Amino acid sequence: MLRRNIDVTIGLVNGAIGTVMGINASHVYLCYTNDHIDAPCDIERVTSRFMLSKNLYIHRKQFCLIISYAIAIHKCQGL
Repeated sequence: MLRRNIDVTIGLVNGAIGTVMGINASHVYLCYTNDHIDAPCDIERVTSRFMLSKNLYIHRKQFCLIISYAIAIHKCQGL
């Protein structure tokens, strides 16, 4: 499941559910169960920046995905 909006126009939004088709060092290839997305999509790493103190920042690079084994009843009503 996506945890961040990537492209709202094609449905790559927070909460979109898909299946991982492949992984490499810089991309994850996904197939989404969405009417707007008909081809596999590639998701790149996202860089987040956090301030620890006045002049100290941390940069974290990660895929904006989480494993979703189950979904809430409210989320599945639109499927």
